[in-house]
Amino acid sequence: KKGPFYWNEAVKPEQDALTVFNYNSVEAERLRSMGFGTVLSQKKDGVIRGTSVLSCLQSDHGSSLINSKAAFHYSFSKGSSKQSYPNSLMGMIALIRQTLYDVKWYELNEDKTDFNKSLEALNKNKELPQIFEVYSSQSIFRADKIADEFEMQFIIQGTGKEYEYLEAIKATEAPLIVPVNFPLAYDVSDAFQVMQVPLKRLKEWELAPYNLALLEENEISVSISSDKIKTAKEFNGNMTKAIANGYSREAAIRALSLSPAELIGMSDKIGSISPGKLANFN
Repeated sequence: KKGPFYWNEAVKPEQDALTVFNYNSVEAERLRSMGFGTVLSQKKDGVIRGTSVLSCLQSDHGSSLINSKAAFHYSFSKGSSKQSYPNSLMGMIALIRQTLYDVKWYELNEDKTDFNKSLEALNKNKELPQIFEVYSSQSIFRADKIADEFEMQFIIQGTGKEYEYLEAIKATEAPLIVPVNFPLAYDVSDAFQVMQVPLKRLKEWELAPYNLALLEENEISVSISSDKIKTAKEFNGNMTKAIANGYSREAAIRALSLSPAELIGMSDKIGSISPGKLANFN
């Protein structure tokens, strides 16, 4: 795109969620019905996505904003781009690494003779919590390897299948944001159809409700996300399943309140019912 931006359009660190943020009363009501009082909103576009905003889900939307730059976001998804590169996971990893090396160079270039708005945004927001969304359990390690290379610590937004590599995930020491969008049960009324369902899919259905309990057992830091869940009935039902399958109520409450507040450095304002904090709880 035109202007002093990074050469690849999949890299969008200058994106500021505040510039496109609009309070949506219908969406706010849906999330409140699940028990949420605060939401972190980002623009899910690109391998480097820019900053997110933190807002209250109150009906008086004029004063809903808590933090206009709450976190900074990455992913292994190209997003909207007219360029053909990157067109593979390997390419996206290479592009992120190249961008972070360019940021190091840009930081050392004190006279800024080559001003670049994208690299400027990366430098300016490097102290924010860094959240990396992955789409497979293996990609947790790909993101962590990038973090180690550049002396960073990502908060990993995972898939709900972390049970696949518990010991290795624990070794990364990365905090996790975990969805509870459990797969639906398969229709087994037809014997022929049953034979067409791969064993892997059946095991995913069986193990999904145990994921949070296994993470707690392995002392892995977890925050719970409502991502990809449409209704309060589904969210509450899946949380009930997780607790019935060994996840403690205490851990569940913390993962829905104080833990996410701590991850984004906002535990002085939200996350628990304490004097001086915002009273935006259901």
